[in-house]
Amino acid sequence: MAPFDDLLAEYFEVSPADLAAKSASDPYGSVRVDVDIIQRDVRRPGFLVSGLVYDVSFGTVEVVVPPTAVPTA
Repeated sequence: MAPFDDLLAEYFEVSPADLAAKSASDPYGSVRVDVDIIQRDVRRPGFLVSGLVYDVSFGTVEVVVPPTAVPTA
């Protein structure tokens, strides 16, 4: 994956073998993983979650996950 897998694994508090599930080298995949975690763990009526990727080279924002209601149950 990345040249610093051990450091990334330590940062995310996972084993190097589990690092691929974080999609750390893919901004779009990483956003999807984060949105899935929020959808799973946050239970608040009226809350929305979305996922965006900001391109620092061009200053553009791309919607990866459109605004979606967070489950309440």
